[in-house]
Amino acid sequence: MIMKRLIIDVDDTICKTENGDYKNSLPNKELVGKPDNEMLEFINSCPVCNSTKCEYLYTNLKDTLYNTGGLWNLNKCTNCHSAYLNPRYNLASIINAYDTYHTHESCGNLNSQGDVGVITLLKNKIISRYIDFRFMGNRSFYGLISYILVLLKPTTKSSLDIKYRNLPIIDGGKSLLDVGFGDGKFLNDAESIGWKTLGIDIDNKVISNALEIGLNVKQANIEDLGKDEIFNYITLSHVIEHLHDPITTIRSLHDLLDSGGKLWIQTPNINAYSHSETKINWRGIEAPRHLVLFNHQSLKKLLLECGFEKVSIYHGNNLSTYEWMTKNSTDGVNTHRPKSFIANFIHKTKILMAKNKSEFITVVATKY
Repeated sequence: MIMKRLIIDVDDTICKTENGDYKNSLPNKELVGKPDNEMLEFINSCPVCNSTKCEYLYTNLKDTLYNTGGLWNLNKCTNCHSAYLNPRYNLASIINAYDTYHTHESCGNLNSQGDVGVITLLKNKIISRYIDFRFMGNRSFYGLISYILVLLKPTTKSSLDIKYRNLPIIDGGKSLLDVGFGDGKFLNDAESIGWKTLGIDIDNKVISNALEIGLNVKQANIEDLGKDEIFNYITLSHVIEHLHDPITTIRSLHDLLDSGGKLWIQTPNINAYSHSETKINWRGIEAPRHLVLFNHQSLKKLLLECGFEKVSIYHGNNLSTYEWMTKNSTDGVNTHRPKSFIANFIHKTKILMAKNKSEFITVVATKY
């Protein structure tokens, strides 16, 4: 259910409703249900800005994706407007939220395309030449033509740039770290265009799957990496929302970057258009695995405060991403799409124009 606005000051340990009533600010641990109390922790301030002022956003959230059990509460910081789970699994117990997670599936053959038709082969050829031109710097005539053709279809260009995480062209020998590499597809793609790659994760099943297909990975936390391991590019794709302490992690990643190095992050946007429509059912909540949910400004401010001198935000929204998020928030049925052609056109235009309501936040932060 959605609770009425409830302002919390953790220092006072009471919260005040709009009617002026007071009650204990911390939710009863019995709400959490299945997990044992010793597996949980309450946090006293926002993990993004450290403010103690917040409001309840949702209560009694269930894990409808992987059925880990329990009921969870999501607070919203009234200072930076990020959202965070409270209480949550503690660091020692969070692995219980990933027993049946999608990254446990086998990576399979990352280069397999299967049987494709002539049109698909042609499209794949154009995309291949675009990749050579855009990410490898191979300036051929056909590469230029392919580049122009892709530019004429912005959605394709956007999806390819995100797939390759806005990588710059390199001369060779540049190193890349992917934190929480998932199925390993990006590591494979980055290696194919000349990057020296390393993937790290703490889940031994994920590591085992990646090693089976020959990826360069190791089971480690960021803190386990040696000070002599310096990278030119570090990526976190849908990882930062899983972190207990994003500030400490971002500072550690800043230290691992060479001068001029870049940190690429993509994460769900708490201000997403689909969230405003689907509310408590929003796919981006994903309790109890998503511990922190950012907006554009709160993530940018965190990166600047952690030592990055320049933060570039990619504001563009993508209709296919919006459709995916909406359908996965409503059991596969987009109930928010207007039925008439004109109303649907206006609806889509609003989504594309609402820059700060993009489904995901994508940023590139530079260390000088």
